[in-house]
Amino acid sequence: MEEDNNKVLKFSILRPIANLLAFNALYEKSDKIRFIGELEITPYQQFNSEYGSIYWFLQYMLLKNGIFEIERHEIKEEYLVFFSEKNINFEWLCIKGDDNFMICCIDGSWKLEIYTYDLIDIATQFGVALNGLSL
Repeated sequence: MEEDNNKVLKFSILRPIANLLAFNALYEKSDKIRFIGELEITPYQQFNSEYGSIYWFLQYMLLKNGIFEIERHEIKEEYLVFFSEKNINFEWLCIKGDDNFMICCIDGSWKLEIYTYDLIDIATQFGVALNGLSL
């Protein structure tokens, strides 16, 4: 049974994601989330100045360190604009929450990995496919 608890469930997210608050239920399950690797986001029209400053700061920190941690409460305080901005075109992004999930957008395609079975109900809210089967 120990092996079953260590399985990674990999999903493809089928519906479009236009802002990061779509994953709020997953963030609530982690004390910290980590941006990992590259960050490339383009606006459909134009970034507002507040969003742009947070985006360029995160991009700088990722280029410098390869990882940037945000505490859960900071999503609603300091980084709310970044997470709630609508109509964003995500190209490259990877967010990991503690040791329970990872969301990645690679060249516009979204993937979700879940490391604990208690998050499966949340995953199905995104219109996901597991091993080619829609859930």
